[in-house]
Amino acid sequence: MRASNELGTCQSTCTLSVLPGRRPRQAIATQTSVQEETCPTAAPVRPTTTIPPSFTLRPEPSLTVAEGERVVALQVAVAGEPEPQVEWLRDGRRVKPGEGTAWARFVVTRDKGRWFLVISDVKVAK
Repeated sequence: MRASNELGTCQSTCTLSVLPGRRPRQAIATQTSVQEETCPTAAPVRPTTTIPPSFTLRPEPSLTVAEGERVVALQVAVAGEPEPQVEWLRDGRRVKPGEGTAWARFVVTRDKGRWFLVISDVKVAK
């Protein structure tokens, strides 16, 4: 995932591993509060109060689920001024809302300052 505003960009990663042949169930990725580990150092605050983006909540860096999971939900929260825009990336390319592949379907949503990537119909990539 990548968050950006006019002052910079902040990135984080989460590796999703799918195990074949397991019984379907619902999986929700756990979240951790974080500090600015991979984000640029905040510049001195200007009188106009502009702040570079930083993650305040991000998924665990690695997540393993069973093939056939009905739903995997990843969640992030980002601080910054002006408000950062969040993009979800898969193999370096932006995930588009409603996009699907042979092994999953993606839904991108936002609610109350948090951004979500919901992955359904998870299968082992061939």
